[in-house]
Amino acid sequence: MEMLQLHSKQETEELKAQAVQAKEELSRLKECCAEQLLSMKTEHLRVLDHLCATHALEHSSSKVAELTNKLNSQEIAMRHLQEQLTELQGSKEALTISQSKEETLQRQVNCFPFPGTLHGSPGYWKKRKQVDRKPTKKDQSILNTWRNNEL
Repeated sequence: MEMLQLHSKQETEELKAQAVQAKEELSRLKECCAEQLLSMKTEHLRVLDHLCATHALEHSSSKVAELTNKLNSQEIAMRHLQEQLTELQGSKEALTISQSKEETLQRQVNCFPFPGTLHGSPGYWKKRKQVDRKPTKKDQSILNTWRNNEL
């Protein structure tokens, strides 16, 4: 009985540590994505301003040339924005995966009660005759899902 409680407590501590690590990784990814986005926006505006200024100087003599250059600048800007969108979608997918892992770890931490909590008090489990219970199929399913995600 004590070994089972000790094992459960160790698993809980390991899961909590993994949850903290997942949160830190998620936070780091969010910060990295925000920095990349800001950098891309700044670079985009700089390139766009340069293109507009260059075209204005080179072709300011006629309205047709001016409009042609504006169209070319917009096409370049659109391609640049499409590249940024593709990169951001990849970052969004990585963020979604990290959030999913964090949620799984959080559910696992919540699944294993430990002494001192509402569900970890001896009276709680005695009332439900689950003092010596074996892990349920749901517990095993959660653990298997988590193990598969770690691979």
